[in-house]
Amino acid sequence: MTTNSLKRQNESGFAENQRKKTKIIPTPPLVLNIDPDRDYFSNKTFYEPADVTLFKNLLACDSNVLKVDVPSGWAAPQWAMWAKTRRAHLNSILKNFDPMAASIKVQYQFADAGNAVYGRRYPKQGASAGEICGDLRSYVLFGLWTAFDITNCHPEIAYQDLAANGYAEQFICLGDYCANRKQALKDIQERYHVDRAQAKLLFIRLLYGGSFDAWAKDSEVYDQAPTPLIKGYQSEMDKLSKLIVSKNKQFASRIKPN
Repeated sequence: MTTNSLKRQNESGFAENQRKKTKIIPTPPLVLNIDPDRDYFSNKTFYEPADVTLFKNLLACDSNVLKVDVPSGWAAPQWAMWAKTRRAHLNSILKNFDPMAASIKVQYQFADAGNAVYGRRYPKQGASAGEICGDLRSYVLFGLWTAFDITNCHPEIAYQDLAANGYAEQFICLGDYCANRKQALKDIQERYHVDRAQAKLLFIRLLYGGSFDAWAKDSEVYDQAPTPLIKGYQSEMDKLSKLIVSKNKQFASRIKPN
């Protein structure tokens, strides 16, 4: 390598370091405006690589493998919105399989059949391999996809957004849960004799306005009081709901009828 090329490389590296130092990271907003380009992805078709043989292998299995019975309430899987059984869901996905592309053709839309203007998009009729739950998804996507999962996703996003907007001191319990989640879940498991999935679900339910009493009833936890962390966390989630509503009058007016 010549002296000039080394000089250019060093200058380039210096410029990149300066760019990183001066990079402005935007503060996540608490105000949720309607995106004028909200339909951009709804007008596109996506292709999910898939091995149709693996789907057919599952469909040849009995109901014990496919777990036909669908739990209700908070425990219900996402696909249960569109299909009564896993078998029916797998068949609906296969209908969109394109043999030429060796892929599942998927289109997305907002909730309420595409009429919602806030929130995430969902595959139409749930016809996406990404909507398959747990071990079955791992099986049909093995060797084709890499799954990314954000640890403690929803509470972390909520707390980081609040902290970035100067509200961290008002949400001590949420921050404590995010910082010490492993121990918090262990404490819930031991105190209420539930598994880790049920312990995680408690904090998700509270985050979205649920109550300890409702979780306890569904988890068959009887004659038990909430811990100070649970009490504080539930109170903070009520405060968070009111804060979001106060900052998003237009948003609140659209979801209130629901």
